[in-house]
Amino acid sequence: MGPYALWQPQVHRPGLVCFTAAFLAVVLLVTSAGCSDEALRVACFLVAVAGPVVGLVLTRRRRTHYLLGLVRPT
Repeated sequence: MGPYALWQPQVHRPGLVCFTAAFLAVVLLVTSAGCSDEALRVACFLVAVAGPVVGLVLTRRRRTHYLLGLVRPT
């Protein structure tokens, strides 16, 4: 389990994936890699905006489930 109940890799993996996707989308937007393709630019913008939000929601849900599992007797 490790020294900290809140920091478990399996709990934070979805958040890490979502934040990584959002970071890559921002990099594509900043470098103008998708300038000629409007659909790619819109998709990158949506991922950049929604990625962190989805990551935080998924992390909160998994963390709550994990911590409740520690409290409940099995």
